[in-house]
Amino acid sequence: MSPQMSRRDFLKLLALLPLSRVKRHHSLGEKRRLLHSHGAPNILILVFDALSAKHMSVYGYNRQTTPNLARFAERATAYHAHYSAGNFTTPGVASILTGTYPWSHRALHFHGTVAENYRGKNLFRALAPEAYHGIAYSHNVLATLLLHQFRRDLDVFPRTGDLQLFNREFSDQVLFNDYNVALWSEWFLLGEGRSPPGSLFLFLLDRMRRFLYENEFAKEYGSLFPRGLPYYHRRYFLLERAIDDIEAQLSSSPRPFLAYFHLWPPHSPYATRREFIDLFDDGWTAAAKEDHFFSQGHSDEFLNRARRAYDEYIAYTDAEFGRLYDFMGQTGVLDDTYVVVKLITARCLKEAFFVTRLQHCMSQSFISHF
Repeated sequence: MSPQMSRRDFLKLLALLPLSRVKRHHSLGEKRRLLHSHGAPNILILVFDALSAKHMSVYGYNRQTTPNLARFAERATAYHAHYSAGNFTTPGVASILTGTYPWSHRALHFHGTVAENYRGKNLFRALAPEAYHGIAYSHNVLATLLLHQFRRDLDVFPRTGDLQLFNREFSDQVLFNDYNVALWSEWFLLGEGRSPPGSLFLFLLDRMRRFLYENEFAKEYGSLFPRGLPYYHRRYFLLERAIDDIEAQLSSSPRPFLAYFHLWPPHSPYATRREFIDLFDDGWTAAAKEDHFFSQGHSDEFLNRARRAYDEYIAYTDAEFGRLYDFMGQTGVLDDTYVVVKLITARCLKEAFFVTRLQHCMSQSFISHF
C-alpha cells in the first residue's frame, strides 16, 4: 500500500468493513482474505506508560533520549495537540479504547471499569471483530481490567502474568474469567498499595514467596540490571521479552490485525539496563522550580538525580522500540501496517501521537464517538 494513500482511498478501505457482517456468504477466513486482498491495513497501537514528551529529544529535549523514535517520526505524522481524558491510567485508557469522555464511559476511579453499555462500544468492535484479528496485552493491570471487559472482541488476549518473570496473582492464573473482582479481592487480602492486608497469614506467605523469587532474579539478572529489575507492584518483567512477543504476534497473526500493546516502561521505578546507566552524566541541571502549594519539598539535587535516571530509562525504552521498529522494517510489516505510538504522560494531561502513514481522519476516530 502506497505511503501516499489519500484520505479518499483510506475511506474506501473502511467501506469494506461492512463486508465482514455478511455471515451467510463468507467464512471468517474468507472475510479476512477479502479485506487483505483489497489492501485493508493492519493497525498496531503501542502505548508507553509515563513517557513524557517534554523528555524526548524528538520534541526538542536537550538530551538525546529518543533517537529511534526520532527515526520513526521522520516517516510519521506527529500530533502535538492531543490531551488526555484523565490524569491516571484508568480514565485515560478507557477513553482511548472507547472514544468517549470519562463522564460517558464511567471508568473514573482506581480499578474502575467502563459502564455496562460501553462493553460493546470499543475500538476492537468498531473495526469489525469478524474481519480484524484482535490482539491486546498490557503490563499495567489497570489497563488489563479494561481490556478484560472487551475480551469477547479479541482473538488473542494474554494474561498479564504471561509476560512477567514472576506471576504472583492467583486471580490472573486461576480466576481469569472473573478477573476484575478477583484482582480487587486479592489486593485487599495481600495489602497491595497503601492498604493494610486483609489476611495476615496470606500477606506473610506472599512476602516469603516473593522474597525467594527476588533472590533468584537478583542472581540471574543482577549484572544486567544493577538498579534492580523493572517491576510494577512487585510484578517483575523484562521489556525485551514483551518486544519479542510483539514481534512473534506480528509475524504469525492473520491479516489484517488490530493490535494494542500497553507497556509499563518508562514508568517508575527507573530500572534501566546496564549500558544506559550514566549515559547522561553530563552535568546538566534543569532550572530550579519555585515552591508552590503542591510542592513535595524535594531538593533540586534530588530532582536532577531523578530526572537523569528517568532519561536513562527512556533511552533504554527507546532502544527496545528501535529493535521492534527495525524488525517491522526488515520483515515488511511496515509496508501494510499503520503504527500508532501513544505516550501516556504521568502528572501531565498533555499526550502525544506519532502515526505512521495514517491520515487525519483515523486519528480523529480515537477521540470521537464510535
